[in-house]
Amino acid sequence: MTQRQWFKLHGWCSLPIWILFCFICITGTIAVFSHELTWLFNENARALNPDDLAPIAMSERVAAVKALYPSAHITTVMTFESYLTNAVMFSADSVPAGIAYVNQYTGEDKWRAEWKKQDDLLHTRRWKGQNNYSLERFVSLHRNAYVSMS
Repeated sequence: MTQRQWFKLHGWCSLPIWILFCFICITGTIAVFSHELTWLFNENARALNPDDLAPIAMSERVAAVKALYPSAHITTVMTFESYLTNAVMFSADSVPAGIAYVNQYTGEDKWRAEWKKQDDLLHTRRWKGQNNYSLERFVSLHRNAYVSMS
């Protein structure tokens, strides 16, 4: 083989590695900027503070969720960057699992993800003020794959 042929072979053999490398870089960039992308594309995730208020106490954020769901058992409160709403994870009599996104400056409930039955964790996400977005097709494929593996 000539040196030119070796060079071409080397170039073609490295192509799959470069495709993998580009995939890793693109998905890594999305992961790094995920909070900024959430803020950009989901206006309900924005913690607006036009009056330059100080953040309310964590107990007030929990109280905002308890006002919506009196029987709520709060499991976790997650805080993100100051420009994103806080997530309050809870369970209640009517909602076995749910997440309420609360503006940490006003205490306003921005939106909720609720799972009405245990099966809803695998089927459908319900968001306040929006139509249901069904994940059933994706999850049923995943569930079928999981069942067939076990």
